[in-house]
Amino acid sequence: MKGLLYRLRAIGVTCALAAGLGVGITTATAAPAFAAAGNEAVVTNCDGRAEAFAVGPGQHLYHAWQTSPGGSWTGWYSLGGTLIYPRIGAMVNSNCHVEVFGIGADHAMWHIWQTNRGSGPWSAWASLGGSFDAGPYEAYLAVGNIAALIVQEPDVYPWYCDEQTVPASGPWSGWYRCTGALQV
Repeated sequence: MKGLLYRLRAIGVTCALAAGLGVGITTATAAPAFAAAGNEAVVTNCDGRAEAFAVGPGQHLYHAWQTSPGGSWTGWYSLGGTLIYPRIGAMVNSNCHVEVFGIGADHAMWHIWQTNRGSGPWSAWASLGGSFDAGPYEAYLAVGNIAALIVQEPDVYPWYCDEQTVPASGPWSGWYRCTGALQV
């Protein structure tokens, strides 16, 4: 939890701890009660605003963002989905669309992305397949501006990787075993 507080403070977010509620971003709107603090994902989009994501009530993905770079934050808004593990991954794609990944009720990897640069609306949830017992380990841009995703299941080696075959769009390669991160 301490690591989350430092990360959020580093991007200018004020955190509040409330008995039984975990960690939330202080806004005019109450933050959802997060089941697992420390699993939030925070990215900085191409216009310099931070965007935060976490799994909250109903196992839905929640999203809050800065209204201007270094500025105030919105309340938390649900992006739906049913994510069974609190660990999620988020990245800014090479076309400046934020993309978020999590494990659905079917144990497959699911993702959702902004349909406009740095803002919504958001796509529908789409499956990347696979069958996992842990959330994403890392989501990032690899060589050639290709989105890459890694899952490391508990006590399993090697890792499982998937990557886009064309920058900023599908299709994805399909899951394969890898020995670590793809080249960045």
